[in-house]
Amino acid sequence: MVGVPPASQHDLGALAFATAIRRRGMDVLYVGADVPVSSWEAAVRTREARAAVLSIVLPADRAAAIAVAERLLSQVPAPLVFAGGAAAANLTGGVHSLPPSIAVAAEKLDLLAHETGDQRLSKSRHVEHGPTGDALTSGSPPTSARSAGE
Repeated sequence: MVGVPPASQHDLGALAFATAIRRRGMDVLYVGADVPVSSWEAAVRTREARAAVLSIVLPADRAAAIAVAERLLSQVPAPLVFAGGAAAANLTGGVHSLPPSIAVAAEKLDLLAHETGDQRLSKSRHVEHGPTGDALTSGSPPTSARSAGE
């Protein structure tokens, strides 16, 4: 799953990353911008997400992102937590930093899926290539979901 921490509206990079990993054939839930900690936790739990990617653009977003990461890492089983974006480096213990390039970060996540063999990270959709060489996936584009009551 991919999204932005509470109080942040800067979701263009997160949406682009969700699209990039979907184009690699990975199953992805795009949760959007300004996602409360409890919604991150509920989405990981109900979707049995193996990985969560936080997009952190501004230094002001770091405290909220740390709160999300720490809550997710406290779950049993804990998902892998990744942070990407201009203000994501060295977020907190247990969080994996993604490279600044969306394409390289998507490749890193895809390689990790193959290394772990975890079916929740592995490719779950058939990937075909269109006439321009772009990857086309069966299934819908990245979806947005929030928990009820927001």
